Amino acid sequence: MIDIKKAATPEGNGNHRHEDTNFFRWKEPPHQFTGTGPYKGMQFTRILRRDTGFIYCVDMGGQMYYHVFKRRENHYFGTISYPRPEAFGVWAWCYRSLDEATRKLNDFGHD
Repeated sequence: MIDIKKAATPEGNGNHRHEDTNFFRWKEPPHQFTGTGPYKGMQFTRILRRDTGFIYCVDMGGQMYYHVFKRRENHYFGTISYPRPEAFGVWAWCYRSLDEATRKLNDFGHD
């Protein structure tokens, strides 16, 4: 029988290395959250999740937007990254319409 914890830990340093494993569950951005930092005060709600990306509805004090972003895995922390403002136009996009956001998400993997 294989000791899974030992198999996921490189010999000698005792630190779990996520890039050496394929069995753990990635921690995704929460379903709902209130923004901090550059997103302070904004309300975020996940609308759609796919293997290739996500759509979040963003309430900016009554103005509704949709953040669409590709799934980006942070191997160091074992998380899926939510895009920072500088990611928009690179691996994240913002739309006013859910239809446009959904079309963009459907394009992921076809680029």
